[in-house]
Amino acid sequence: MKMKKLLAVVLTGVMAMSVLTGCADIKTRQIADQLEGMLKSVNTKATVSATNDAEDLAKKAAKAVQKDDVDFGGSDAVVVVGADESDSTPAKKTEKAAITEALKLSETKDKYVWVLRFDTKNLKNADQAKKIFDEVKSIDNALNKNTVANFDVTTKKDGKDETKTYKPMPGDKYEIGTETFSKGEGKDKVDYVMVVVTCKAVASTETVD
Repeated sequence: MKMKKLLAVVLTGVMAMSVLTGCADIKTRQIADQLEGMLKSVNTKATVSATNDAEDLAKKAAKAVQKDDVDFGGSDAVVVVGADESDSTPAKKTEKAAITEALKLSETKDKYVWVLRFDTKNLKNADQAKKIFDEVKSIDNALNKNTVANFDVTTKKDGKDETKTYKPMPGDKYEIGTETFSKGEGKDKVDYVMVVVTCKAVASTETVD
């Protein structure tokens, strides 16, 4: 009886830990740890957590790029069109356009969202973390960089309210989610991982002109 109670306590602890860590798989958590170490080179307060929310976004992104109307691996233009505009074949979306639509990034104004996909062949966790770091270290690579809202900050000056508008910047808390999928069959089969990293935006010290 005591053994059963002990096992029940242990199981409860494991379940609680799963909730706290966002139920992310071990590999994603390992990549998150390695990515955090890399991000600290540019922001010493940076933390990276593998979360359910980010994983859900990664799943949506992976599903979006596999649809028939998406030019998987093609041009990065908003829409890929044929050389002959009279061609009756419907134009295909790029991966970027499909992901932006699926994740509603044109409406996401409170956080930065980075999305990248790569072939996982011969890539260790550290290699994947480095690829992600190279993308995430710059807000210029965030798919919604032009959508994130500015911050209006009101302070008192000489007894009067004074409002200044500041440009946004990434905060310290990053979240990561991954989703693996395959394209092709047999010898042509390729395994990919879709990665989504988000970071809540905060006010920078740079004012809007």
